[in-house]
Amino acid sequence: MTTTMLTWGIKESLIAYIERLEDGVFETTSGASREGNEFLFPLDTEASDFEHETQQGTLQFRGSVIITGHWGGMRVEIHDPRITLNGTTGELETLTKSVFGADSFGTFATINVTSPAPQLTADVALAPAGQALMGQQYSVGQELSPVSISWT
Repeated sequence: MTTTMLTWGIKESLIAYIERLEDGVFETTSGASREGNEFLFPLDTEASDFEHETQQGTLQFRGSVIITGHWGGMRVEIHDPRITLNGTTGELETLTKSVFGADSFGTFATINVTSPAPQLTADVALAPAGQALMGQQYSVGQELSPVSISWT
């Protein structure tokens, strides 16, 4: 049986900053886990439709990472990341939870594949919806931590 996993450090400087805070917390739920400075999300096979040969389709992952600090004044939530690829480019979307309506996916970042195999790796750049989730101190287009997808 093949296990597919998304590994993503989100933003290295953010992780280092939260770790220095007296009240900085990283919470992983619903299948996500933390390994060092990276977060791992397992593939939701039933919600994915991806063709390895053409590098096209959608890879839906499960799990949440909730980052908090400043006694609740800072909160970044990454839920159920989804990667859609069309060859060497694509989008990384995250589920945004809403108290006012239905939860919805928004484009957190754009991605550019740097290596398709044996492990897919890609550079990641912040999109407008991602900036809204992370805060105005980050600019649209700013480089985030790269992602990798492994099939083992």
